[in-house]
Amino acid sequence: MSGPCTPWIEEDEDLVECGCPDGQQLVVQSAIITAVDILYNLSGRRWSGVCQETKRPCQSTGGCSCSDFHLCYCIGGDQIELPRTNVTSVDAILIDGQPFTDFLFYSPNWLVRTDGDIWPCCQDLTLPSTADGTWAVTYSYGVEPTEGAKNAARVLTTELVKACVGEASCRIPVGAVSVTKRGVTYDLSANDGFTGITEIDMWLKAVNPKGRRQRARLISPDDTRWIPEPIVGS
Repeated sequence: MSGPCTPWIEEDEDLVECGCPDGQQLVVQSAIITAVDILYNLSGRRWSGVCQETKRPCQSTGGCSCSDFHLCYCIGGDQIELPRTNVTSVDAILIDGQPFTDFLFYSPNWLVRTDGDIWPCCQDLTLPSTADGTWAVTYSYGVEPTEGAKNAARVLTTELVKACVGEASCRIPVGAVSVTKRGVTYDLSANDGFTGITEIDMWLKAVNPKGRRQRARLISPDDTRWIPEPIVGS
């Protein structure tokens, strides 16, 4: 994930009093995307908004006997641990291509089957999750931005718009912003990872004092229990 899944702010709700000029909706929309992307990365990628993904439980070795190399096995039993720890909801489960609803979700990431049976052991990864012999879980995850993050996004968006339209009161350092047909580009290379705007940089120093690119996390390179939904027939 290169950026947040959902924007931190919305034009109509958050920028009513920003002073953004009329008739510049495309500039404002592009500035929101740019501002949020910049602050997301500078703050250590902590606030992704709500994201959604579909994964297929899978393990490449051991477990039940799956003779075909296209098949993989999953950890048996009526409980399974989702691959992320910030899951907010389980949105859908497909087994043999059919919706399955006999389950409970326990925070932070446990999925428990409640019909007295166990989760499927094998599945054919060459088939889409709508076919027999497969199963998949769609869930939402992520962290909503704080009010401080939203306020920083409002301020930076406003200043980006001012820079784009040549407003004299713009506080972004000269030469840091350029406008292209596809949006707004903000060059931070000369600012040592900061924006040059006092209140935003104070917030960045408070939430990410060491300037980390992302939050620390533990990842096992051998954990292949979950894979993305494959693209079939491409």
